[in-house]
Amino acid sequence: AARQPSPFAYPIILSTRAPPASDNYRTMPTPASSTFSQRRAAVIMFVIGFALVGMTGRVAYLQTYGREKTIRSAERQQYQKETLAARRGDIITRDGNILAGTVQTRALYIDPKFMQDCFQQDGRSLVEMDDAIEKLARLLDKDPSELSQQLSDRQESRYLKVAENLDDVLCERIAKLNLPGVGTEPMDVRYYPMGAIASHILGGTGKDGHGLDGMEMRFDKLLAGRDGWMRALKDARRRPITVAAEDYCPPEHGAHLILTIDGNIQTKGHVIIGEDGLVQGTINAGTVVSSGRIKAKVTASDRVHLLKTATLIGEVLTPTLIMEEGAKLQGAVDMGVAALSDELPKLPGSVSDLSAHRAKQVVVLDKEASGDARR
Repeated sequence: AARQPSPFAYPIILSTRAPPASDNYRTMPTPASSTFSQRRAAVIMFVIGFALVGMTGRVAYLQTYGREKTIRSAERQQYQKETLAARRGDIITRDGNILAGTVQTRALYIDPKFMQDCFQQDGRSLVEMDDAIEKLARLLDKDPSELSQQLSDRQESRYLKVAENLDDVLCERIAKLNLPGVGTEPMDVRYYPMGAIASHILGGTGKDGHGLDGMEMRFDKLLAGRDGWMRALKDARRRPITVAAEDYCPPEHGAHLILTIDGNIQTKGHVIIGEDGLVQGTINAGTVVSSGRIKAKVTASDRVHLLKTATLIGEVLTPTLIMEEGAKLQGAVDMGVAALSDELPKLPGSVSDLSAHRAKQVVVLDKEASGDARR
């Protein structure tokens, strides 16, 4: 048998020539041609690790220190808190006259952004919105263009106060307009019924309702009371839906302050009351001259002079009463006249039946006079 040659019997010849150009020929990649970069990988891993650390820290913050802040932010979106103002107490004289009191009126506010959004959602034009604002301005006795300019300047605002000291009748007329974003809120106004009387003792209050001087400042904490609050669940249009029992705290109104002074005026001289003056109580003086309002018992040893703008309600005791045209008086007047006798003094002569002379003027003379004179 013939012997087959071994494939390993031939020598291996390494050629340094370039391989022939052929479409089927491919070269294997060498380690030097790899695109992996350790520096780039380190940067990416650092960024991912830093992001994980930041998210972990944020979660830890929201679950610990920032928990209360997050809850409050969520509650602000779902609930609306309203302050219930406490009513300031009165200052009263020892005989019951009010020197300083508080009356509650209404203030009108507008939500410009809410009003504009509602008109757009309902498909109404800005011309209709201007017409509605004009009707509101005429009820408030304001210039329509001025009110429209205020709303235009603060069109992104959610609260704009436009009027104060409105009575209930006017508020009802405004409510009948049914304008979106228009509402009223209560407000307290401090007033002094007796005007400037004892003003140096009483002092005064600021716009915030707190005392600035005098008794108003000295007993401010006692008179002011403590405000309450109410938290209501609101809908998407910020309208209150319901109020839970634990979300309502009623206000504690201020206490009344009773002074040791009285509201009576006693003097031997003159008492002059101006047009803006108001006196309630008792006036004892020599002369009383008034062009303001008096609701009291007035006793004057000399005279009482009511000017054309004066109004007096009460009892007047004086020997002389002077009233100018336009002055008003309601009550009893005693000018020291003695009571009249029920029996009139008897005239000389006698008068017979005068029923036949009702439509005539009759003059009766004594019988002894010469002739009867009748017309």
